[in-house]
Amino acid sequence: MPVNIGGQSLLTQDVENRVYLPGKLANLGGVGVSGLEMAQNYRFENWTREEVCAKLDKMMSTAVDNSLKAAEEVGCPKHLMNGANVHGALKVLISMSEQGIY
Repeated sequence: MPVNIGGQSLLTQDVENRVYLPGKLANLGGVGVSGLEMAQNYRFENWTREEVCAKLDKMMSTAVDNSLKAAEEVGCPKHLMNGANVHGALKVLISMSEQGIY
């Protein structure tokens, strides 16, 4: 559910006792399943529900782990919103650098 900046501030005040999953991570479920569906169709494969769930679980677990690691590295331990923003920005900057844009 969308949250305004005031709500985000409130939800992220107590990261030790409250988990706030930011939109970047929450939306990964739908976007990830769409990506898996495209990959499955491209390869003319049929995956079982269990296979799709396992691939999605790995995708989402990796995203949360990367976000937590990034949050820790910038001094905001357990702050998923900051971690997701930092990790996402770094991925974009690295990609731009590899393409000679930055």
